[in-house]
Amino acid sequence: MFYPPSNTRTQNSLLGICIPCYSTPMETSSLSITDGATTIPYNPNLELAVSEAEQSWRSFCNLTLEQKKGFPYIENVGYEHKDESNGSDLKENFHVTIGALRRLAREMAKTNCPEATKFIASVTALAEFMEEAVREYCEFLEKKYEITGIADRILRNKGGWTFRFLHYFPGTTSGKEIAAPHADKGGFTFHLRESTGGIQYLNPDKSWESIAVLEDETVLFSGMQMQFASAGKVIALCHRVVANEISEAEGRFSVVCFVDMANTPSYDKKTHGRMQDHEPGFNYEMSFEEFSKLFAK
Repeated sequence: MFYPPSNTRTQNSLLGICIPCYSTPMETSSLSITDGATTIPYNPNLELAVSEAEQSWRSFCNLTLEQKKGFPYIENVGYEHKDESNGSDLKENFHVTIGALRRLAREMAKTNCPEATKFIASVTALAEFMEEAVREYCEFLEKKYEITGIADRILRNKGGWTFRFLHYFPGTTSGKEIAAPHADKGGFTFHLRESTGGIQYLNPDKSWESIAVLEDETVLFSGMQMQFASAGKVIALCHRVVANEISEAEGRFSVVCFVDMANTPSYDKKTHGRMQDHEPGFNYEMSFEEFSKLFAK
């Protein structure tokens, strides 16, 4: 279930559910019919792979800026450094698509940079354990909502699944946003690891609530493509990241995986703008007819 950080968990939540570990079949009989967000206990292999990838990312971040900029962001893959000079979030990040892993491994091997080589090797290991988790979650959605083709469209796009490794720099005052409110554009997003709290979701009453990403579980947020593909049965969840005392002093590391769909229209950013530019939760009560107008034909 999707829950605020407390010792009391309710069984019904408009935008959240809880499902069993990947290592056992997903049962759906007692679950809510709405799942803008989901928490799932980790398969042990996936948990270990996530931990190792996060540690490798931290080591990569310790390289000099000049070294890191040797792996520039090109065609949705590579390193980006963002600071106040360009008006973006104060962070650095590295995008890796599954389809680019072999090329990146070859390029890293030529650099004489063991931190970079180990980083990509750890992402490659992580990717090996993602398909099972993705497949089972898709099959769960298909069964629960009596919709077909989700797993097929997701798995056909495996090469396009994107890991994003983030490092938010320290300094943002506790309580201020370090990632603006938005819903993700794709099918769904695995929030695999967060070094400290700060993720908040917009509940049906349009109030912000916190959610902890624990070390032994992952949190999934559904995106705009999933709301489209399910004809509005699954809602794209608006979320943000807010600084706390730890991130203000030490910064914040996180690992996510964006899972997009093949043969499915995408949100038309060129026409309708960035997701961050919309009113938070704008899509929650939209009719499917109106919602579908946001997508490129």
